[in-house]
Amino acid sequence: MNVGPSTGNKRAREEAVPVASRKPATKKARLEAKKTCATFPDLNTNAGQDAFFNMVGVEGIEQCFREDLKTVEQVYWQKVDEHAAAVPISFANAKTRPIAPDGNCAFNSILVAAEDLGGSAAAGFPRTSTEMRQQMVAHVEREYAAWRDTPASNLPDEKQYLAVLPRDDHERGRMLDQLGTPGSWHHEMGDLYVAIAAVTFNVRIEVITPYTDHEHRLVFGPADPDLPLLVLRRKDAHYEPVIRCSTPPARPT
Repeated sequence: MNVGPSTGNKRAREEAVPVASRKPATKKARLEAKKTCATFPDLNTNAGQDAFFNMVGVEGIEQCFREDLKTVEQVYWQKVDEHAAAVPISFANAKTRPIAPDGNCAFNSILVAAEDLGGSAAAGFPRTSTEMRQQMVAHVEREYAAWRDTPASNLPDEKQYLAVLPRDDHERGRMLDQLGTPGSWHHEMGDLYVAIAAVTFNVRIEVITPYTDHEHRLVFGPADPDLPLLVLRRKDAHYEPVIRCSTPPARPT
C-alpha cells in the first residue's frame, strides 16, 4: 500500500501553514465569549444558573462561598439578635445575671445587657457605671436647657422625665448630684435613671416586673424599633440584666 508520498505531502502542507494564521480565529472566539458574557446571568432562572455554573465552575463557586461565609454568618447572627429583641420576655422566664446590690445595680445591669447584645449597643456605652452617671448628668443638663420652656404636654414621650425635674436651680442641681454620685440610689431621682439612660445612649430599655406582660410592656427610650433593645428585670428595687442566651453559641471572630 503506497501511502508514503501522499502522507508526506499532507504533512508538508500542514507544516507550511504559518502559525500566525490561527490567531484571527482565536481572537474571534475571545470576542464572541465576551459578547456572550457581557451581561451577568439572571440567577433566578435555570438558564442563568447554568450559565453561571458553566462559567465559574465548581472550584470558583467554592471560592466565592469561602470568601462570603463570614458575611453570611454575620447576617445570620444579626437576624438572631433582631428576632430575640422582638420577642417579649416574661418575668418568670427571664434569665438574669447576678448584679451586686450596691446602689449601682441599674447602671451595671444596663452595661451588662448592652455587652451581651453586642454591636452598636455595646459600642455606645462607657466602660464603668461612674462614667455612665457622668454622661447622663451632662445629657440631662443639655436637655433641660433646651426644653425648659416647653410645656410637658408638648414634650416627646422619651423626654417626659424633664417635666419631673424641679424648676428651682438649686434643687435640680441637688438631684443631678445624686445622679452623678456612685452608689447613690434610694431617692426621688432613682426612678428616673433607666429613662435617662435610654435617651442618653439612644437605646430602648425594657423593664420587666411581676406586673408587666406581653400586652403591658414598660419600655423607655425613643420610639424607634430599629434601635437596640436592652432588657432588665426589676424585683422590688433591684435590677438585673436579662441575658438572651444562657450559653450563647460561638460567633465569628
